Amino acid sequence: MVDTSSLRTSSRTASQAATRGRHPSSPTRTAAPRRPAAPARRSGIASRLARVPTATGLLVLVGVLCVFGLVMVGSASPVISMSLYGSTWGIFIRQVMWMGIGLVALAAFSRIDYRKWRKIQVPLLIGSMGLLVIVLAPGLGVTAGGSSRWIGFGQFRLQPSE
Repeated sequence: MVDTSSLRTSSRTASQAATRGRHPSSPTRTAAPRRPAAPARRSGIASRLARVPTATGLLVLVGVLCVFGLVMVGSASPVISMSLYGSTWGIFIRQVMWMGIGLVALAAFSRIDYRKWRKIQVPLLIGSMGLLVIVLAPGLGVTAGGSSRWIGFGQFRLQPSE
């Protein structure tokens, strides 16, 4: 014969343990709550980069790319520059000039809140499409190698696709 009183007691203990989230054979003493793990510490460059604001990081990246571009232009253009301008520094100086104009434009446009551009987005889109069509106009579009990609006014050249 089976003693039913012990079965009732064990089933009651199991159900009580289940409601408490414990196994019936586990001790009644509860463990201390676990503390969340401390975040992993970054060391060296990773910790410094984590604190750099995004705008500063982008500005540094643009500066590095510009310096890299100047080195490439300076090392690749002396022969052509000598034949075109009579100086080995002619193309390099033009690149520095345009980079300076770009830096001034960057400083000016960085002061404008980007949400204000939404008010004039349609005129800007129409203007850029118009510049792309002007490239095809005879007399305004500069044709080289069978294609027109530039708008030319004397020495000034503009590529609207950029």
